[in-house]
Amino acid sequence: MVKGIGIDVVNLGRFERILKRTPKLKLRLFTEREIVSSYSLWNLAGKFAGKEAVLKSVGLGLSGGIRWKDIEILGDSQSPPKVFLSGKAKELLGNYNFLLSISHDEDLVIAVCVAVYQGT
Repeated sequence: MVKGIGIDVVNLGRFERILKRTPKLKLRLFTEREIVSSYSLWNLAGKFAGKEAVLKSVGLGLSGGIRWKDIEILGDSQSPPKVFLSGKAKELLGNYNFLLSISHDEDLVIAVCVAVYQGT
């Protein structure tokens, strides 16, 4: 059963300026695997947009103790991005499957997520 749809758009220039101004922010937003597997700023911005879209798809923000690193977005150019949950996100959202799509165009990155409830 579809729970909801989430969408997020990131302006690449703004994202880059924020990361340059606050270098430690990258370590608060992304897991080591996300950082290592990101081959470009577009890719990293897509992962951030993906995290936002996941939260929006279930009607949550960073509430209930969920941290940015509790939602991990991994994948490559040959397959759709995959959502991995840990910590509080896994506890609260573990009964959901997330279908995520990320796209880039010039200085915009967009992510769309459909949350599918799997039951208990």
